[in-house]
Amino acid sequence: IASSLVANNLFLHGPNAFSNINYATISNNIFYGSSPFVPIASTILYQNNVSFQCANNTFTTGPNITRINNLEDVDPQFVNYPGGGVVFSDLHDYNLAAGSPGITTGSDGSDRGVYGGFGTIFNMRGEPPISEVTAVTITSPTTVPSGGTLTITVTSKRVH
Repeated sequence: IASSLVANNLFLHGPNAFSNINYATISNNIFYGSSPFVPIASTILYQNNVSFQCANNTFTTGPNITRINNLEDVDPQFVNYPGGGVVFSDLHDYNLAAGSPGITTGSDGSDRGVYGGFGTIFNMRGEPPISEVTAVTITSPTTVPSGGTLTITVTSKRVH
C-alpha cells in the first residue's frame, strides 16, 4: 500500500487543505484558516497537528483514521501573523512565539509547523541551503607517498 508523509507544513487560507488524500501520515502541521478535513473513508494517521480559525477545525473521524495529540481550535501563536484569512507573505513571521502550545510538542519533539522537524532550517523564499567554502587546509604533510593518506579540512558557512 502506497503511503505519504505530510509533515511540518503551514496551511493558510482555506477552505480545505486537502481535496482528496488517502494512505497518509499527517504530522506536526498547522492548519490556520484551512480545514484539516479528509474524506471519512481515508486511511490516515493525524498526529500532533494544530487547527485554528478554520471553517471546520475538527480532525476527521473515520474507521481507518487515527488521531493522536492534535489541538483543535487552538491558536498556534505565531510571532507575526494577522490571521483572519490573510494569505502567506514573507513579511510575516511564522515562528512560534514564547508560550505557544506548538513549541517542542511535535511528534519528534521539535516544534509543530514549518520551523520544526527533519533538522532543516525553513527558508521563507524556498531557496535550498547553500554552503560557501571559506577555507581549505591541508593538515597532513604536503607530500604523501602513493597509497598514503592526505588529510584536508574544509570550512564552510551557510550563505542562506
